[in-house]
Amino acid sequence: MERTVSFYETDPGRFLPTYSDVLESDAFQNQDIFENHGHLLEKLQYVQDEIWGNHYGSVDEANTSSPVSLYMQRQWFYGEMINRVVTDSMSPQEAYDWGYGELEDAFAEAQDTFG
Repeated sequence: MERTVSFYETDPGRFLPTYSDVLESDAFQNQDIFENHGHLLEKLQYVQDEIWGNHYGSVDEANTSSPVSLYMQRQWFYGEMINRVVTDSMSPQEAYDWGYGELEDAFAEAQDTFG
């Protein structure tokens, strides 16, 4: 759990933990930012319980816990798109087009494997 929390600790509040057990863990809640600004933790809990839970729990297409969704969340090409633009090896449009092709391939693979 500590390794997972350390990911969120590098830029507190930027990402909502994917799993409720992370948000509810002592390691996450005991970060300095939440001890000093408890209202931020309350807002994250509200987003997870009310916004995330009510919408994503009731829309099949947005089931972030499905095997296909989890597979897509763990793809490497998202960062590679940025890297290719930053290193000037591709224009933003070229990186987008390349990434979109990778996305389609990964999604097809996920559906074949899990869906």
